[in-house]
Amino acid sequence: MMIKRSNGSKISSEAALEATIQTSHKGLDATKRLQTTAESMNRLKGSYFSYFLMFNFYYLAWALFSALISVYLIGLGFSAGEASFVVSVSFFASMLTQLMIGSMADKYGSKQVSSWMLLEQPWAVLFSCFAGPYG
Repeated sequence: MMIKRSNGSKISSEAALEATIQTSHKGLDATKRLQTTAESMNRLKGSYFSYFLMFNFYYLAWALFSALISVYLIGLGFSAGEASFVVSVSFFASMLTQLMIGSMADKYGSKQVSSWMLLEQPWAVLFSCFAGPYG
């Protein structure tokens, strides 16, 4: 029996079955690759390289926030002084928050503090959504 391919050529049913089997084996390879990736990630856990990546991405996010929030605020009609005030206050608030979260993590454990922060985050989002306009 011949099967017509999408490109117009014909292939035998045995060849089509073989192609299907090879495709399913590729899926097994992908599963194996995921397991290997998970194992390599577990090896990085707690290493200096993982801390290096974490802090680089953290400060990269702050740099992007600082660069883009001022442009966004000026686009909304705020003055350059008001936009720089917002960036400065967010930076100093971040420094104070890091001290508080670090001391809480030392006292209660980082997993428990992270769980608290994840549970409190929706309330902060709701508060910011229903906050009135500036000025």
